[in-house]
Amino acid sequence: MNSSISRLITYINSGLGRFWLFLLPLIYFIRVHNKRVDFPCYHIAGGRYFNAENLYILTDTWPYKYPPVAAFFFQPLAIFSLNFSKVLFYILAFITMAATYKLILEVLANGKKIAKKFTIIPFLLVLRFHFYDFANLQVNSLMLFLIIFGFILVNDNKIFKGAILFSLGGLFKIIPFFLSFYFLLKGEFKKFFSIVGVFFAIQLIPLLTYGIDGYINLLKNYSYLMGQSHSFYSGDRILQSATSLIARYTEYFNIFTDEKSRHLFLFAMIVLAMVPLAFMLVKKITSKESALIEFSYCCLFYPLVNPVGWRHAHVFIVPAVIILFYYIYNLKLYKQLKYKTLIALYFVFNVISSKFLAGSKLSHLGDYLSLNVLALFVLFYGLYLIHTDSLDRK
Repeated sequence: MNSSISRLITYINSGLGRFWLFLLPLIYFIRVHNKRVDFPCYHIAGGRYFNAENLYILTDTWPYKYPPVAAFFFQPLAIFSLNFSKVLFYILAFITMAATYKLILEVLANGKKIAKKFTIIPFLLVLRFHFYDFANLQVNSLMLFLIIFGFILVNDNKIFKGAILFSLGGLFKIIPFFLSFYFLLKGEFKKFFSIVGVFFAIQLIPLLTYGIDGYINLLKNYSYLMGQSHSFYSGDRILQSATSLIARYTEYFNIFTDEKSRHLFLFAMIVLAMVPLAFMLVKKITSKESALIEFSYCCLFYPLVNPVGWRHAHVFIVPAVIILFYYIYNLKLYKQLKYKTLIALYFVFNVISSKFLAGSKLSHLGDYLSLNVLALFVLFYGLYLIHTDSLDRK
């Protein structure tokens, strides 16, 4: 315990620790304070859960759109005032974001000293998505931390602890359940079934408060609200996922506009993304670094296939961006044409779609062209190349 506290104090006093401490209040006042964030729905749901009330009311100003079990963990927030709870939740989200960078780099460095640039530059490359996440005070940073930390523990054969953390990420969205299939594809059945078992056990917590009938009603209300709130294929420019890309492109060119054709288009995009992963898994490499590369590849499927494709979901590209920068810089891969092309494409897609860098008109054009989605395929290909090139040099 004392050694952990000592390491924490040392980290806070380091240059990187001071970097995070500087950003903590700065981002709050730029992106959170006095903004219309999604946080009130967490605060309201926590109070309703405590009183065993219905969580899902479509007419709410901030409708609650998370699984029932998440409200169980939101209860402590309801103890305090809305504004104070908002600050507490922001601090938690920020700390978990910073911790995610540290966790990933510790695996990659494998005990070696980590230069600050390997944190700061990837952070700046993903900053706009962190801003989207904090502007809505969303749960993505917390989710990603729990999933990555859980993955590292499970992969280190601390299966029960890791399964708990991994599954806690599923409090908010079902994505950890699907990400656990990585272990199934690897043939690591104990890890897979441990995560799935804990995941479903956690989902049953509301039974203690609502009973069987009440819990079933919650699930029905949750399903109805989500069905009424979102369209599977929406052309809204602020949505950046495969389904929104399909909606915009098929409407613009007036082809494949029926639902069956769109489903086939979606299936083709998923298969296209799955092929490099299959080649990576066939190699059956067991190092911690290769496993992290493979799992980071899997994390990219969340912003890709999420039908509710808000841009803040692209926080899940953080592991991929850290890994790519770390290996491209350390192995001097930027001298090769394929990596130069990769870097150029990524920058073009993200610059044009960035309001801060390109202005509103170009940014809106980038949104309509789904450049954030196309950038995901650049990252897919980049991770595949890194998985091959970094392992060949060992």
